[in-house]
Amino acid sequence: MAAVNKLKSQMALGDVAEHSYYGDLRDKAKTKIGLVSVSVVVEKAEELRTRRLKSIERETNRSLLAEEALNGGFDVICRAAVARLSNQGLLANVAMKSSDREVAKLALARLTDQSSLGLVSERALDNEVRIAARVKRGRATWDGVFGEATKAGRLRDLGDAIAAVSLSPDQNGIGGIVTSTCLTLIRRGDESRIPDLVDLLGRYGDRTLCEDYLNCGQPDLNSAGQNWASDHGFDVGTGNGSNRANWGSGG
Repeated sequence: MAAVNKLKSQMALGDVAEHSYYGDLRDKAKTKIGLVSVSVVVEKAEELRTRRLKSIERETNRSLLAEEALNGGFDVICRAAVARLSNQGLLANVAMKSSDREVAKLALARLTDQSSLGLVSERALDNEVRIAARVKRGRATWDGVFGEATKAGRLRDLGDAIAAVSLSPDQNGIGGIVTSTCLTLIRRGDESRIPDLVDLLGRYGDRTLCEDYLNCGQPDLNSAGQNWASDHGFDVGTGNGSNRANWGSGG
């Protein structure tokens, strides 16, 4: 999103609006281009996605749905396809291989078979998916996951733990642990974890954590804080807001 915000070339913005995997980036590019200037090519690409989406919503071929879930080319296509799957083996394969966290999350939520969950917990490409599968399977607890990550003190371990929470349908009693870890990740300035931090503010945020995001000095987290405040009926102004962590300050 930061890159799209800096784009000025109409041609480059048109490429993003037509081809970007993520819908929020396509929409942002179209907004920057302006409705009057959006090309016929971009409009036709949107019409094609809409037709594909409607087709997937009627599709019953589970192998085709699994293929679209992994290789649909656009977020709305992949996510609609996995939402139509019920076959546990295919869902496990999607969870193990998808690079879209929302697709992996949807697949994990629909997995109930213990052997399939076990396969995901052992073979998923991403460690956060393996962690979330272990917790859902009952082979790990969030207290244990975060305890080990904190004890190890490695940024990657904490990041994987927080990413796993954002993927997992089982998140009971995790709020305080997540808040502490969010502050740690803010201090360490790991940009790859910004999507997880944004997601977790939405799930576990309170006014104090929102203020931490607003005041941490990271623009995307500031925007997330602004959105959270608006959604929860708060006005954002200046004053003695919480500032427990500064982006990239270390620690």
